[in-house]
Amino acid sequence: MKKGLIIIFEKKDAAILNAFCLRSFINQKLKIVLINNGNHQVVFEFLNILKDTSKCDVSILTLRREKKVVSAIKAGVRFLSTIKNIGLIIYTNPRNMLNATWIDQELDLSKIELPHKKNERILLRRVYSMNEIINY
Repeated sequence: MKKGLIIIFEKKDAAILNAFCLRSFINQKLKIVLINNGNHQVVFEFLNILKDTSKCDVSILTLRREKKVVSAIKAGVRFLSTIKNIGLIIYTNPRNMLNATWIDQELDLSKIELPHKKNERILLRRVYSMNEIINY
């Protein structure tokens, strides 16, 4: 099964865009969705460059107005739910992606059994934040 990774970019994240890269995610069993929350032009141009230079399966989703993080996550999950064989979805912001220890742990996620969320809506039951996975 494939894993989905949702990374939510906002206007305040424009300062760290130069340090961000997807080099560690050459794994073919990972579908990455980059969300431009608020339709910011600088972020959108960077995401296009990132998509063109990446060897991974990357998609860009632009939200016209800046929304709460939960709404951006739901938009990314809806996008990933149209793709078959996505068993696990992880969401984060680009600042957390700079943590090298998480990247190593994320690549070994197939060995981890995560708890099922019965309290959440059906759409969000298989969605985990990066902090939940690190602290698990």
